Amino acid sequence: MTDEQTKTSFLELKSRYFEPLCQRLGLAEGESTFGVGYGIAQAGQEHLRVYFEYERGLSSFSLGPSSAPKPACSVETIAQRFPRIRALATGEQRLSLDEQRDFLQTHWPDLQRMFAPDGLDDTRRWLQQRAAALTARFAKGS
Repeated sequence: MTDEQTKTSFLELKSRYFEPLCQRLGLAEGESTFGVGYGIAQAGQEHLRVYFEYERGLSSFSLGPSSAPKPACSVETIAQRFPRIRALATGEQRLSLDEQRDFLQTHWPDLQRMFAPDGLDDTRRWLQQRAAALTARFAKGS
């Protein structure tokens, strides 16, 4: 895929998924970044920034505190702290872009609290515990 094809594909998906989310939630959209095979858009409000990431044909949403330069986790990861939308046989949850966008819209006030200064330490601890549990799980499997 050429850089121009990447940019075109990214902008089409951004227009379909990210921009309507920004309008609905009243997010202030920042600059988009492009590189070889990828594109990233970001928008924020108060304590939370949403990212729309595209890499070599795969797209997803991620989140992070407004004060951080990069996302902290994927929407699929943080969605595990909420009632499941659905789960695979392995217990993991994979969400389509529509489901990720709907999750963000539905849980926006909760997510704002999780990434606010009062909730951020708890959110970071949970993310670290989850990463440690995944590492231990994969270490056992090898």
